[in-house]
Amino acid sequence: MSQFTIKTNDSLFVIAKQSELPLVHLIKANPEISEGESICFGKIIKVLQLPAIPRQLDTIESNAMDIIDNIYASEWENAASNLNSIKTNMNELVPFLQDASVPVELMTRNNLTINGLNQSIMQKNRRQAISQANQITMNIADILDYFSVIVPTDIKRLSFLGRQMIIGTENNDWDEVNDNYLELKRVWERVKPQLDAQYSGDIEGFDTAINNLGQSVNRKIYQTTIDNTSTLLDQIDTLASDFTEQNSSGTQPTTPETEPTVPGTCPTTPGAQPTTPGTCPTTPGTQPTTPGTRPITPPRTTPTVPPGMQPTTPPRTTPIMPPGMQPTTSLRTRPKI
Repeated sequence: MSQFTIKTNDSLFVIAKQSELPLVHLIKANPEISEGESICFGKIIKVLQLPAIPRQLDTIESNAMDIIDNIYASEWENAASNLNSIKTNMNELVPFLQDASVPVELMTRNNLTINGLNQSIMQKNRRQAISQANQITMNIADILDYFSVIVPTDIKRLSFLGRQMIIGTENNDWDEVNDNYLELKRVWERVKPQLDAQYSGDIEGFDTAINNLGQSVNRKIYQTTIDNTSTLLDQIDTLASDFTEQNSSGTQPTTPETEPTVPGTCPTTPGAQPTTPGTCPTTPGTQPTTPGTRPITPPRTTPTVPPGMQPTTPPRTTPIMPPGMQPTTSLRTRPKI
């Protein structure tokens, strides 16, 4: 635990930004503030160290990326197996999320995404399943804001947006592609100042890659946009390595192991009602959604159905692609946490 002395015009929001802590952690360390005590010049504020990253978060992210690859390869049985791993790790993760003051709304959102992915895999709905698996990686980035990270969580958001651009391009949805491109630029402008000058070459290379991508998006050139986005995803891995090198001066604290739960069960949210085995929790009156995504259906092959599952296959929608173009076979890019 460290301390922060209030200066003129300081507020909790300013202190949270300077210390790179969620506001909830400042209030948790200084409960007297939430009870109405004013913040005045010279007051000492306690600043808690963010908790270590639970290993389950990396496992969930890895399985979500594996599911995307499984679906492109029509390996539905493997996708179902990786989904079971996600459910198991989410159950183990709940106490850590509660201790880190991760908002219940964020946990619920992730549970809804997992629930939707479960249904999409059972129904062999490629477009929805790829979209929902990618959304899980974005949820992980948001959750990591409440833990001590070496690589900024915005690096994961850049990867998510890059994958969304490929999905949108394959679906010939240029409005979605452009929206994700603009958001990617905004996130990059937020991340760029955090890298030291010694990485100026990688920064300039990423700037160039973004500009090249913007040109192909503006011209709506299918294959060039796919290629430029793939190049950008590779460079995001380089940025992750740069941050790891730059920020690894200390040793990250370790998280104790947890008792495993029954494989294949669904994650729970505090205060939620128990569910029937094999199903995931939902919020009353809501349907699982994945904002702004319309992924593509890769070339059709005969999938292998997991034992005991009787999925229904939705009507096939064939995306519009320029002649001779093929959809990508993988969206994998996994920067380290």
